[in-house]
Amino acid sequence: MDGVPERIDPSTDRVAAAILLRCSPDELGYCPRCQGLTHRYGRDAQVLCPACAAGAVWSPARGDSVSSPDERDQAHHSRVAINSSTSASVNP
Repeated sequence: MDGVPERIDPSTDRVAAAILLRCSPDELGYCPRCQGLTHRYGRDAQVLCPACAAGAVWSPARGDSVSSPDERDQAHHSRVAINSSTSASVNP
């Protein structure tokens, strides 16, 4: 195991998922980014699952067109540079 958190599929047994996430089964919910299971409710709950929080999950449904966080950052910086140069040439 390389230490990168993995998405917990929603079809996973809730008791097993709760053990992995160190919470009770009634504190489980869905990650809004990847729809995997996460410790969503109760004490020390997080909105995003550990995999999404670590940037380990990408989702085409979210609009990601590349597979790694580094590639997403590069794509974002490219779009910002293009938008900046376009707006500079449009404004006098």
